[in-house]
Amino acid sequence: MDLFSLFSGGPLDGVDHSRISVQSVEGVVVAPNEVGGTLHDPFTCRAYFVDGDLVDTLVVFDHDH
Repeated sequence: MDLFSLFSGGPLDGVDHSRISVQSVEGVVVAPNEVGGTLHDPFTCRAYFVDGDLVDTLVVFDHDH
């Protein structure tokens, strides 16, 4: 289980780990860039749930922006 958001001081602080579930989706942003080429930017999106209710989301790109 990915509990990254627990350590960021967000809405999951202090919540018992057994109540948390995480859904994760990976993908690639494909978009035109400013020099006429195409940008391919991999990412991971995580949704954090407590007792089935969405409480936090996080998008992580593979490199700094």
